[in-house]
Amino acid sequence: MKIVTRTRNYIHAHQRVVMPIALLLGFVVDYLTLNRVDQLFDNIILLFYVLLAGGMLTVLYGRSNITKEAPPKSRETFFITIAPLLFQYAIGGLFSGLFIFYFRSGTLSTSFPFLIVLLILMLGTDYLYKRFPKASFQLVIFYIALLSYINLVTPILTKHMGVFSFLGATLLASAVMYGFVMSLDRPHSIIRGENRKKIEQRLAITFFIFIFLYFTNVIPPLPLSMKAGVVGYNITRSTTGDYTIIVEQEPWYTPFNQYSNQIHGTGPVYAFSAIFAPTRLETKIYHEWSYYDDTKGWVLNSRIPIPIVGGRDQGFRGYSFKSSLTTGSWRVDVVTERGQVVGRLPFTVTKDTPVTTKQLFF
Repeated sequence: MKIVTRTRNYIHAHQRVVMPIALLLGFVVDYLTLNRVDQLFDNIILLFYVLLAGGMLTVLYGRSNITKEAPPKSRETFFITIAPLLFQYAIGGLFSGLFIFYFRSGTLSTSFPFLIVLLILMLGTDYLYKRFPKASFQLVIFYIALLSYINLVTPILTKHMGVFSFLGATLLASAVMYGFVMSLDRPHSIIRGENRKKIEQRLAITFFIFIFLYFTNVIPPLPLSMKAGVVGYNITRSTTGDYTIIVEQEPWYTPFNQYSNQIHGTGPVYAFSAIFAPTRLETKIYHEWSYYDDTKGWVLNSRIPIPIVGGRDQGFRGYSFKSSLTTGSWRVDVVTERGQVVGRLPFTVTKDTPVTTKQLFF
């Protein structure tokens, strides 16, 4: 078929351009369409990417007639030709979607190693693909995507998050991946003998690295994300449920005329946060107030629990306060029960001086 030949020749001749374009297209689609981690449409898009990537790996490696003695039939050549391109598109879209959601959850100061890994996988898949064995590399990439995706959707479906939810999701993803590799192990396929052992070893290493990243709190605490956070002088709540926060205003000439992270006086100081959680998910977060000591570093001063209920687009609102603070550097970490950082509010307490305040409404 002429169209098959032309397509194959074009992809091979322009691979350096076609593959990155497929990757970029997946990212653009995600950026324009993904909104909430618990929306059905968003999850259908991510699930489509998972199924498409798995389907293309099946086309590439789940065949028993790929040897020189038994080449693919002419009607199958077209799918084999475009399979790497579609796999690249699916992985690019999946990792960009995961990056978007994981980026919204947690803070860069604690989660940047995991986010950097996702960013490298999203942007560097084509570069890495050319420098590692195809089958093992693509299967490991697919496994990382599967682990990240199932750990994303499990708390949404179970309405529970924590260690058992993570371990259950990780074991489920591993079982699915093992079954998938088994399904590819057919006579004369590349997933055989020593190759399969090496693939399983690399998948096992990936499994333990993922576990390590979770228990060291590097993986962001999805599906939670902080929609708003501010430190101020006073918080009041109206009869309609709206919050009014008094904050110190920056001078008029500062960019965007934002509020300041300086607190003049030693108290009281209020910390407000709005935490998004999926509908009907109930959990507990904590406001951890810490001050900086020149010899000890950051010292925890108090840990205040705040129960939250998911479902509100702009996040479940809550606050804590301290009646008196010493001068110096402070921060309020919004954390899960396990200590995963959802958000961080740094501020500095200085001596009493005249300030200009303004009101914020949430």
